[in-house]
Amino acid sequence: MIDHSKLPVSPELRELMVELNTLTLPDPKRNENQAAARRSYLISTISVLKSPVGNPTITKEARSAKETRKLIVDAYRRFAADGVDRRTLVAGVGVVTHTTLASGGAFVPVNYFNGEFQHAVATYDPLFDENVVTYMETPNGASLALPLSNDTDTNAVVITENTKDSDTIPGAINQKVVNVFAYRTPKIVTSVEFEQDAVADYNVGLLERFFAERIARGVGVDLISGNGNGKPLGLTPSLEAVGVSAIVAVGSNGNDGIGSNDGTNSIGSDDLSKLYTSVQARYRKSPKCAWLMNDNTFQFIAGLKNKFGGLVYEFDDENPMLYGKPIYISPSMDNIGAGKVPVVFGDLSRWMTRYVSDSSYVRNYREFPGAVEYGLTAWSAFARYGGQLLMSNATRPAINYIINHT
Repeated sequence: MIDHSKLPVSPELRELMVELNTLTLPDPKRNENQAAARRSYLISTISVLKSPVGNPTITKEARSAKETRKLIVDAYRRFAADGVDRRTLVAGVGVVTHTTLASGGAFVPVNYFNGEFQHAVATYDPLFDENVVTYMETPNGASLALPLSNDTDTNAVVITENTKDSDTIPGAINQKVVNVFAYRTPKIVTSVEFEQDAVADYNVGLLERFFAERIARGVGVDLISGNGNGKPLGLTPSLEAVGVSAIVAVGSNGNDGIGSNDGTNSIGSDDLSKLYTSVQARYRKSPKCAWLMNDNTFQFIAGLKNKFGGLVYEFDDENPMLYGKPIYISPSMDNIGAGKVPVVFGDLSRWMTRYVSDSSYVRNYREFPGAVEYGLTAWSAFARYGGQLLMSNATRPAINYIINHT
């Protein structure tokens, strides 16, 4: 094991390195999905702190992570006070930037939106987690063309010596254009004293949490069920569009013997096993093969009983698995109900979530009705996201879903 106490690093950096080293050691009780996300965050943070800007042992002008955080908080407070961009420079690098938009200036806390914000959003919904789906970050929102192909039915053939070879035309390669869409959080109204308070780090952290959760809730629903009209075509409508044959639920009455628990208001073990086997075996072996459902659906499955009163499934509280595949809780998924899609299963690397890093910013509003009279100000966060199913057709689908019948 590395003796971190002998390394010429700051206390903050040493603490992060010790935590990262601990997360690399085997621990059967640990949630590996959460641990992987935490390791990714630690590696990126350590990289910043080891740079000339982040490590105070390298240059006099450099700042520790705690000092950098203080600069961002101070910038929030100053921006709230007068709306003027007054950047604090660290070794020639701007801690925050200012973007001139058609309707005025926007405050852009770079370290937050390109680090803490993305980590927070991914913690709220797995559709934003690079360890769960294919996650692409682009510097701008230009349309992105992706080639798609399904070649699962084209196999190698035997050829004989001195015989003219007959080549098989491969599956057609289609093209999909991944666009991005702008999202804005509802305004968060605060008092002017809120930003000027001595505990401004707590206040800014509260704003950031609201930003992350509101963006995740708004974008997440569209990534799952958006209709493609001014928003992404979501995962389940995309599966339907390419012709995937969904599993129509028969319900849990075969498990619990309750006749009223049919395919309109429940799902049972038969539905889950049919969904599992509907995905081709090679996709089930993917490292990103998993289940998606919201917490209400998970609680229903976890409480599903057989006719003798015993539980049908036993789950690990920290790392629930079904048929050996992880269950991810996505609040954007439907509840169980007539015509709803409560469960998705398959190789989630076949779904791409796209994020535009240079289009994320915070705007402060000071001139809205009642603001001046009551000493109020308001904040909104803006971000751009898109999504795309990486399947060209329904032949041996990589992802499928359960739908409750109507």
